[in-house]
Amino acid sequence: MKNLQASLSPEKMKILEMTGEYKAFMASYEVFCDATRSGKHGVNAQFWRHYIDMVDMYMLFSRAVRTNDVDLFIFMLVEMIGISLLQIARIIHVICACIISDS
Repeated sequence: MKNLQASLSPEKMKILEMTGEYKAFMASYEVFCDATRSGKHGVNAQFWRHYIDMVDMYMLFSRAVRTNDVDLFIFMLVEMIGISLLQIARIIHVICACIISDS
């Protein structure tokens, strides 16, 4: 991986992505990100991880629109609808909890 810094190219990246070291690193990074999403590294880290996920989602959606990639566009719409439904469910849960606690 240290050799990449000197001369980075798409061909070298494809070779790197096939190595066990890279796969292990990416797997551990995904575990770290999932732990951050669940709040194990604190609320602040969870907020920024969520923000990064939203920016990534926007960038992919924007790429789909600019490049006229219909498959990516549909995939991103489904992803965004899923996020919206999850947020709506959280809001309903909080409202119901407030109603029950006021009763």
